[in-house]
Amino acid sequence: MSAEDRVAPSIKFISPNGTEFEAFWAGNNKSKAKKLGKFSAPDIKGTRIQDLDMLGEVYPLTFWFEGETHDLLGQAMWLALDEKGPWTIQHPIDGRLRLQLSQVTRKDQPIKDADRTIFETTWLIPLEEIDLISSASLKAQILEQLNEVNERIAEQLAAASNQDTASRIQALKDSATQVSNAITNGLARISELSADIQNITTEVQRATTTGLGNPTVAVGSLATQLSFLAQTPARATDNVSDRMNAYLNVGRNLFGEPAENPTFEARNDIAVREAGLNALAATLPLIVSTGVINTRTEAIEFSEAIQAFFDDMTDSLDETQKIFENNLIGSQYFSQSASFNDLALLISLGLEFLLRTFFDLKIEKRIVLTERISPIALVIKELGELGDNDINLDLFIASNKLKNTEILLLPIGKQVVFYV
Repeated sequence: MSAEDRVAPSIKFISPNGTEFEAFWAGNNKSKAKKLGKFSAPDIKGTRIQDLDMLGEVYPLTFWFEGETHDLLGQAMWLALDEKGPWTIQHPIDGRLRLQLSQVTRKDQPIKDADRTIFETTWLIPLEEIDLISSASLKAQILEQLNEVNERIAEQLAAASNQDTASRIQALKDSATQVSNAITNGLARISELSADIQNITTEVQRATTTGLGNPTVAVGSLATQLSFLAQTPARATDNVSDRMNAYLNVGRNLFGEPAENPTFEARNDIAVREAGLNALAATLPLIVSTGVINTRTEAIEFSEAIQAFFDDMTDSLDETQKIFENNLIGSQYFSQSASFNDLALLISLGLEFLLRTFFDLKIEKRIVLTERISPIALVIKELGELGDNDINLDLFIASNKLKNTEILLLPIGKQVVFYV
């Protein structure tokens, strides 16, 4: 049997409630990636790689219905996609699959594609049916592991810094001032949301400045202060998106350019930057476990952002480490030698928390309007009712940031989103 013979002519869907659909499918790209643990050991050149198996596979599927009843089949599929739970899909190439819907867009094109209704969807391979620890237990583990990481940050800074000369002490102080100011100023908008948090941040920053006025730097206190400055603002609000964006921006600004000369002064500078970066990265799992996540799309985006920041931070520190690799052992710089394992575990707990909550979140549906319609009529058409005290209508207006005349009438061609 040839490859052409093995490809089925259509794609078939069975919804969680047992409704069957058969549609046309032309093909999609799909991808998968390895989850790797990378660790550069002290006194040893090169990087140790640990294969942690495959990340979850993402299935994008674009399919459509044709013929005289394509619009009716499209509407039936649109409603069936609201059903909770994984679908059974007979894929033309991959055979029988069990997939969880993540996102769907229905494309109604009465002029360009009058004879068909097109769906663009994204699916995920769900976890096997195994017992998972509760979200509450994961939150407790994240807090416990955060404390472990903070201890490792202090150990790392103590091991990497050197105060044997006046110039090295000054380099340590200068970097501490720059990093603490960057964190405080970059997270000021978040801290200001709570007067209590803002007061704590101000006191810690004042203590940091006072400590840097001493003849030498108490690196243990400095590390603790940097962790407080980075992590305290995260408790000012439960808005995950605002906090995540602020922290990622501050962190990426701390990456900086690698040192040109592998001196002790340069090593002191990167040691303080690493302490700040580790403290910021350690806060990301805290953010997602103490905030409100509304949709599965958001959960995926936050997971990708956390993993990307951790990987980029590690790569940046590894590149800096290379600059010192030809120094004598005592003057080399070894990135994340004390903190990597504990921080990697904390990051994995944050990702596990997002995965644990994923299936309880809403699905995002996007529609491109083919007619002028009022928000009230559209909400009733798609959701069946306005909800108690018009809650469905209020959520629709807020989710799509409708203003002025759009609150009364939506134009043709506007893309709107529903959360179901």
